[in-house]
Amino acid sequence: MANNDTVRPFLTAAPQSVSSDPSSTWMVQVRNVTIPLQDGDMFPSWDSQLNFGLRRVFRLNPSVLAAETGLAEVNARFALVIRLITGNGLSSVIADIRDIPESVEELEIESSFNPDSSTFSHNIMLISSLVLKEFAGTPQELAPDFRGAVLWSDRCTVKI
Repeated sequence: MANNDTVRPFLTAAPQSVSSDPSSTWMVQVRNVTIPLQDGDMFPSWDSQLNFGLRRVFRLNPSVLAAETGLAEVNARFALVIRLITGNGLSSVIADIRDIPESVEELEIESSFNPDSSTFSHNIMLISSLVLKEFAGTPQELAPDFRGAVLWSDRCTVKI
């Protein structure tokens, strides 16, 4: 997976704060066969009418995420957002949103969906982001202070 190299004006999570399984990759299920997708791969057996599913399991600890981003004292809540972009950026949809429950232990969050392939063109880019959903109070000086702030992200681009 490629990390997003955007420099943000606030504290963000370390790249290793979020791990995914297996081997940090998206899995595609096509015709009852599951295949890992790596950044830069060609999509297997592409057809614009293809029915397929995408799945990825993320592991994270919300309390560690809050501490790394300076949000530990403000009851921060987070969400995992998966955006699917195709046609070299001409089409973009939110494919999945998962609220991250409060926890002091590591959690597994699964993202799984079946996209409509009839609108895909050139490539498929999957952008996974952890965003600040809400908080109560005044965060630390360098902490993000607005809803939707991206605290961690990565992307996987597959050619079709």
